[in-house]
Amino acid sequence: MASAISTRSTMRSSSMTSSSWVSPEALFLDVASKATCREAPSPRLVAARGQGGQGHQRGADMSQHADFQKRNGSGTHDVLKLHGKVQQGLTELVFVVDESGSMYDLAKDTVGGFNSMLRKNREADGKANVSAVFFSDGTRVALDRVPIEHVRPLNRCDYEPGGSTALLDALGGAISHTAKVQSYQPEGFRAEHVVFVVITDGYENASHRYTYARVKRMIEGYQRQGWEFVFLGANIDAAAEADRLGIASDHAAQYAADGAGVDLAYQAMAEATVAVRACGCMPEGWNERVNADARKRV
Repeated sequence: MASAISTRSTMRSSSMTSSSWVSPEALFLDVASKATCREAPSPRLVAARGQGGQGHQRGADMSQHADFQKRNGSGTHDVLKLHGKVQQGLTELVFVVDESGSMYDLAKDTVGGFNSMLRKNREADGKANVSAVFFSDGTRVALDRVPIEHVRPLNRCDYEPGGSTALLDALGGAISHTAKVQSYQPEGFRAEHVVFVVITDGYENASHRYTYARVKRMIEGYQRQGWEFVFLGANIDAAAEADRLGIASDHAAQYAADGAGVDLAYQAMAEATVAVRACGCMPEGWNERVNADARKRV
């Protein structure tokens, strides 16, 4: 899925003005009603998704939806110029999480780590909207800009690893969606901080719509506008992979692909996101413990 998340909150027409502003949630419900899921989820997963997130927790893969194709086909406007007054103290937290088959044995640790990281962010000052995009063969939007106080904890039914690793499609789509939502916000409603966190245990191998060059161009463009991007990888050279995406090595971490490693990765993720929310910058040494742990286990 090039960008399941990107269809959710875009405007129906590029000619719409702030006077005809429509909430991202209302637009998502309209688009999602016409979308086709990437696969038939288990009954437990369907039930779990229906319980939380104020109705914005979804599992639809909209990469083939006509409206999505129309809006995201050319790539000529990958980096939007974001202007206007921001809402002080508001952060957009966007998590792009590997749900491929190789994560199966780490599913319980991933769910626990994610919940612990969110718990620490709930305790932090300021407001935050949370988006979570899970990727395997396609892309599944688990959370779409849900206020952090309304995000229920994930459970094992929400996270079902299987398939390949369409990392570029998930990341590129999430960036596109987030930028469009921010560009359409009324004056004073745009987020002060935007933080993307990517966590994977393997290399990209399944994307169809986004390339490394295109995603790197997007990341570098939004970094110049103050967005932060963090990359955590296992079983790969995380620093080198981050560099391919335009993410600096001090914003990357190598974690060990086991329970202890995943736990440390999410601890580091919590430290990084809380710091950016507080001061708009990454804390020094946020990745030292997780990197050191990974080196010990080589």
